[in-house]
Amino acid sequence: MRHSQPRLQKYTIAAFVRVVYNDSITKVYVAPPVGLHLTKDPAMTQACLSSLRVVTSDGAPLPQI
Repeated sequence: MRHSQPRLQKYTIAAFVRVVYNDSITKVYVAPPVGLHLTKDPAMTQACLSSLRVVTSDGAPLPQI
């Protein structure tokens, strides 16, 4: 089983989606502000993120989606 930890040099929605899609990422850990951004950005409704199984955030409460 191969494990890797891809990192973005600079966070953008497009970069996040590209890495998740190209590398078939199944689990991500995001900072609370990034988690909020991902849930509110309209581009995320068009993104193919079917490989994701778990999205984790810690450090501050997030609203329930």
